[in-house]
Amino acid sequence: MLKTQQKCEEATTAYRQVLRLSPDQPLGDLWLATLCRLVYQSNDAIDTYRFQLSADLAQLTEMELRLDLPHIDARASVPPSNLQFQGRNNRPLLEQFAGVFCHCFNHDSLPRRTEKPKLGLIVTSGHEGGFARSQGKMLEQLETNLFDTFLICSPTGAEALRSDINRDSLRYITISRLIEEAAETIREAEFDVLYFWETGSDVLNYFLPFCRLAPVQCVGPGNSGTSGNPSMDFFLSPDAEEPEDAAEHYTETLLRMRTLESYQKRVSLPEHPKQRADFGFTASQHLYVCAQKIQKVHPDFDQVLANILRKDGHGIVVLVQDKAGVAAEMLRQRFAVTIGDVADRIRFLPRLNFDDYLSLTAIADVLLDPIHYGGGMTLYDWASLNKPLVTWPSRFLRGRYAVGFYSKMGIDSCMAKTLDEYVDIAVAIGTDSLYRSGIEAEIRAASDVIFEDAAVIKEHQRVFELLIEQSRTSS
Repeated sequence: MLKTQQKCEEATTAYRQVLRLSPDQPLGDLWLATLCRLVYQSNDAIDTYRFQLSADLAQLTEMELRLDLPHIDARASVPPSNLQFQGRNNRPLLEQFAGVFCHCFNHDSLPRRTEKPKLGLIVTSGHEGGFARSQGKMLEQLETNLFDTFLICSPTGAEALRSDINRDSLRYITISRLIEEAAETIREAEFDVLYFWETGSDVLNYFLPFCRLAPVQCVGPGNSGTSGNPSMDFFLSPDAEEPEDAAEHYTETLLRMRTLESYQKRVSLPEHPKQRADFGFTASQHLYVCAQKIQKVHPDFDQVLANILRKDGHGIVVLVQDKAGVAAEMLRQRFAVTIGDVADRIRFLPRLNFDDYLSLTAIADVLLDPIHYGGGMTLYDWASLNKPLVTWPSRFLRGRYAVGFYSKMGIDSCMAKTLDEYVDIAVAIGTDSLYRSGIEAEIRAASDVIFEDAAVIKEHQRVFELLIEQSRTSS
């Protein structure tokens, strides 16, 4: 509870009390090391945390832990998910984290596959919705004459996915939430390729790849970056969204895809969308909307937001707070220190349902893509409504998703080369209605290429066949 409330010092004290009562907990130090805040007050604070995490992981690696799977199930932590929001190269830390467990797994030899190839897609409990939205329409149309396709999930997850993905030929294998039992079920099915929707969002999907359950294991667009796992072979990523040196960011072999990652249809506004007044805004205000997770508002973004507001006296930055409001309050406190002169023009809206989120997107004058970790699936919503989105391509995939969309559309007017240019573009669009209308028209004329793109399905077909061929060759 203390961790959820972001009271990390108090949570550390509570964990230490647990460890005193149970001194035989070799993973206890990992609990402490992975207490990572949602919102940090500065870059120095981020670097201090990461330095300490690296030092703690080094000590744990030296212990050469040899733990059985039940112990890992009960006691292990996964890499802190908030690392992805910190604007740094996560590969070294994630490699270190994986190294803590490198002595815990023995890879049994896999039998040679002679029957029709099998592709298994692993979606662990609680993550079915994101998978279905991102990959469901592609799976409905994937040509599978050359291989059988299975969704590997929990029993309740299978029910959810069957209702969301309309394809009778998809087969399902349900697995236990326990690593050892799930691994045995998957191993017995004899897959050629295992595609993990994501790794590290829970204990099961983080540790299953260590078990080496297929000759080829890959991770897809559910991950914002490398898994760090030496048993993960490939990372699938759109080439248009990756920088030239992207291969250096992955422990996996980077497989650059020729299309965007998802097959999507346009979303539509609700029948009666909310208007500005419904959200408490006036017609004279210029709305700069960033309806992304609070964690994505990096300390480097503070001055960008401040400079937009300093240049536009009628500007309002709109953010949407987290469910409990804890991270939003931490961000308010940071703004009061870092950009106190304009912090009163940053408005936090309560968490929105999907229809209200679309309504907010529609009334925005400008959409702001957070730096270091920008929009992902929400970019399809932006493109559906033809709204100007200002973006700055950062060093890593998670800060470059919008680049792929704009490249696909052949538009570069909203892609900034520097953070100063980001401010200038945003203010130009926000303050000049004619210029804004021209950008919206440009997006409207080009955005059809983002939706119902048959090339996405053909590309997944090509990639899956390539991975199956790699599997058969390696085995």
